[in-house]
Amino acid sequence: MKAAVVHDFTRPLSVEDVPTPEPGAEQVLVRIEASGLCHTDIHAARGEWPVKPTPPFIPGHEGVGIVERVGAGNSHGLEEGMRVALPWLGYACGDCEFCNSGWETLCLSQANTGYSVNGGFAEYTVGYARHAVRVPDGIDPADAAPLTCAGVTTYKAVKVSGADSAGLVAVFGVGGLGHLAVQYARITGASVVAVDVNEDRLESARRPRSRPRSRRPRSSRRSGPCAAAARWSASACRRRTRCASRSSRPS
Repeated sequence: MKAAVVHDFTRPLSVEDVPTPEPGAEQVLVRIEASGLCHTDIHAARGEWPVKPTPPFIPGHEGVGIVERVGAGNSHGLEEGMRVALPWLGYACGDCEFCNSGWETLCLSQANTGYSVNGGFAEYTVGYARHAVRVPDGIDPADAAPLTCAGVTTYKAVKVSGADSAGLVAVFGVGGLGHLAVQYARITGASVVAVDVNEDRLESARRPRSRPRSRRPRSSRRSGPCAAAARWSASACRRRTRCASRSSRPS
């Protein structure tokens, strides 16, 4: 299969042929249809966080696709042919104090998709069945993919805020996460104020279905999560090179 692989934190991702993974016990093999790009993927590919991933690895924690194969043991309700999403929290033990108090994101045994386990910048990836999330029929995989990170982040924020029809919710920054927070807050019935310095983003917040404007990809470009990741990686590498060149010039 094709995958976008990080071999070195200072080099662009490499799109290459790698073996298709096999699902282990309580895992599923997913054929990726769409994969979002989160800034965490950029941090991962550059090794910018204190606890770094170990190259080689495949980034991507906003993957959506079809279950192609189910591993041995408990499938947790998943079957071949189902569409699922693979979020950042790829695995948690389910037994510790954090897991049993609603804070499984703090589980000391957790595995993170696209960081400590291979992610969605590939044609196929493996996920734990218990942590894969069913995607309802009729939802475009490209729309569902960002909900696995940007979506759950802003949903949690709106939920714990206690927003309701008597409340006022201010969303500061109406970009990749903020435009989702605006929509969630509207669903609660709250009055919503969007705050941003970008007029295009403010205009998108005024529309019934808030969504940032984006340029349509050129049809001549390769498509798919691997190709998209490679384009981003090469572009980011060029920007770093230009910045380094400017900083090295004598003043």
